Amino acid sequence: MPRLWKHPKNGRYYALWQQDGLTRRRSLKTNNKTMANRRLRIFKTDLLAGKVKPISMHIRQTFYPFVDEFLASIAAHPDITRSTERLYSDALQKAKVCWGDIPLGHIRDRHLEKFQSDLARDGLKPPTINKNYRHLKAALRKGFKWYRIPLPDFPPQIKERRSARFFQSEDLNALFSVISDREFADFCLLAVYSGLRSGEHLRLRPSDIDNPQGWLRISPERKNAEELRIPINKAMR
Repeated sequence: MPRLWKHPKNGRYYALWQQDGLTRRRSLKTNNKTMANRRLRIFKTDLLAGKVKPISMHIRQTFYPFVDEFLASIAAHPDITRSTERLYSDALQKAKVCWGDIPLGHIRDRHLEKFQSDLARDGLKPPTINKNYRHLKAALRKGFKWYRIPLPDFPPQIKERRSARFFQSEDLNALFSVISDREFADFCLLAVYSGLRSGEHLRLRPSDIDNPQGWLRISPERKNAEELRIPINKAMR
């Protein structure tokens, strides 16, 4: 049976229900909970009476409403972080600029190739292009499953030149010359010596030091993920 769901961003209420193993959503067009419950009862009656249009094969869903639907679904997902949500949003907004509001079923490999080439033309580097492309593909796979649309042939990612990247001493001197807060300077220096990602760095706690002796524990962002440990070198200590 449908249940009431409030969009975390716009505050609007929706009816959420399951059909053929897929989650469906219908706006109740109100931000008032009392009114939303009243409209939900009416919607339940219509649903039981068969007045709600079922999901059909090759439904003519266009891209813009799908983007709104998808972003709303991940905003309501308890296991998806806000940073991941932003990555999906950035990739989908770039695709909206690239394609316009085309029907989902019309998306082909040439559209995906154009998405990559447009980002390259805008000056984005291959790693950034591929990150956007991965999130766009994941969103499209979900959407095509929702609307029973056959998947297109996804072109490969852009090849990246894998090489170690280092700060040069002059880069570090320039960086620290403009940091006046000593505590923040130490924070940045630890990042240089540890090589941690920003999220890993921000999650560090005193209990992670020498856990065990001589090692720094890196706690995972997701539950049930494996902990990591890196050796504490002299400079880091």
